[in-house]
Amino acid sequence: MSTLDDSCRSLASPSVFEEVLGGEGALSGREELAEEADYDKNARKLGFESHLRALVLLHTTAYESARDLTWAAEEDLLFKALGADFDISVRGLGGAMADRPIKPYWQMFEQMQMAVEELPHQRLRGISAGEWEEVADLFGRVDLFDATQIELPPTLADWQETSEERSGFKLQLKLDGTDGQFKEALITGPDGNDNDYFEALLDLGAEQRSKKAQSKASQSDREAGDLYLFDCGYWSIDTYHRITGSGNFFVTKLHGNIKPETACERSVPDKAADSKANVAGYRVLSDRYVRLGNDRTDRDGGDQGRWYRVLTVEVSTEEEIQILTNLLWLEAEQSCRLYKHRWSIEIVFRWLKDRMQLDRFISRDPTGVVRQTLTALIVWGLLAIFNEGGEQFSPKKLWRKLQAAMHQALFELGRRYQQNLDPPA
Repeated sequence: MSTLDDSCRSLASPSVFEEVLGGEGALSGREELAEEADYDKNARKLGFESHLRALVLLHTTAYESARDLTWAAEEDLLFKALGADFDISVRGLGGAMADRPIKPYWQMFEQMQMAVEELPHQRLRGISAGEWEEVADLFGRVDLFDATQIELPPTLADWQETSEERSGFKLQLKLDGTDGQFKEALITGPDGNDNDYFEALLDLGAEQRSKKAQSKASQSDREAGDLYLFDCGYWSIDTYHRITGSGNFFVTKLHGNIKPETACERSVPDKAADSKANVAGYRVLSDRYVRLGNDRTDRDGGDQGRWYRVLTVEVSTEEEIQILTNLLWLEAEQSCRLYKHRWSIEIVFRWLKDRMQLDRFISRDPTGVVRQTLTALIVWGLLAIFNEGGEQFSPKKLWRKLQAAMHQALFELGRRYQQNLDPPA
């Protein structure tokens, strides 16, 4: 029988699973949260702890449906070994997903966020790349914002129909631009303007800053402003003004509905105009100062305090975009680099959908869908805490190791189980 590499710290080991699920204290008080919410009030066969463990395993195994999960909880030796065993029907599981309180999951998510925020070093490959570190050091913190559509079949969630043939919801995320961890999450309807939720995600009035951000700011001669990177789905001239007025910075894609007035043109350095020399791989075609606002949105629109910067950029031979920022003093190629960094959040969305199975929901109820979504976000954070001490956090690589380890452990458990059943020779 083949053996696993020692570096594959198997999630199939009960002791390691407990280490992961505890999150070094981040989720150690989950039983109390469940008790406060009276989670097990109507529970007969499925208690909070077994339910949570089963959902965590759902996101790290190949099971895809409620029927799969009920079978695994009763028959899979791995589930039994890790405390996720229960005997319940598919209908009973559906009822538990719909009727049990959702509050403990939001509280666990918030606790996990706070624990991950204090991790000491950068981990997420592709997000904290060294090529932009000298730019990131200019800011107190770097936050990324975006929303993604999670599609559901109408038979699964008729409560969220967008058409006769499609249904779904949106996951709005705020990520730490250094380590790629979730700082805020909103689950919203599939239609409407993302701008309606941007103010809540930004939280410009928040007085609390992470220890990392405070430390970085204290090392500077002046308190470094924060940097916000977001797509053109979040667009509002008033919001741009508030970000600027609060002493912070942003880089985004210029929305087509905004027609800024050019104040003056800037020359484009040869390095920025050369896609091979530009660190972002873009070609800057023009660089100009613009005014945003009119008598309705900005009565001081002629003031230089309301000036912004628009870079017209060739990102490929077939595509040009316009980058909007209030970083008037930054080199053009550095602004391009920051905008390119915003695309890192797409890696996170893809990983959640492909690896955390956010396209395979086992509940037909909105509460169950939210519960499973939160569990996927919690597992992401738990993996980051579990990986602490590694040079980088590569969720794809770690997930593959865990997947392989669990399948190997299942095989070994099954082999030992069969040996106990076979009569001695």
